[in-house]
Amino acid sequence: EDNADPRDELQTIIQAVKFTLETERYKYPIMGSNYGITFEDLIGSDYSFIKSEIARRIRDALSIDDRIVSIDNFEFTKANGSDMIVTFNINTILGNASFTTTISA
Repeated sequence: EDNADPRDELQTIIQAVKFTLETERYKYPIMGSNYGITFEDLIGSDYSFIKSEIARRIRDALSIDDRIVSIDNFEFTKANGSDMIVTFNINTILGNASFTTTISA
């Protein structure tokens, strides 16, 4: 009998999303080439290009987690300097959650 609280399991997925988006892809060979994300090459690019590319890269990075069904409703807010606050919805097999991260691009 599994007594795990679905809210705890959803938090586990959110934690995995956080780790994925905070890990530079290709930097840690032990993680494999599909784990993590890269934004460095976007620095200095056109704002509209950066927005669409960040959304694409986030979807790509999180697609390796089969618990995530879809990612949508991206919102972008310029922050200090070249930082951008990105908020999006994560739709999982255990429910939905909103996620916010700050990206330097």
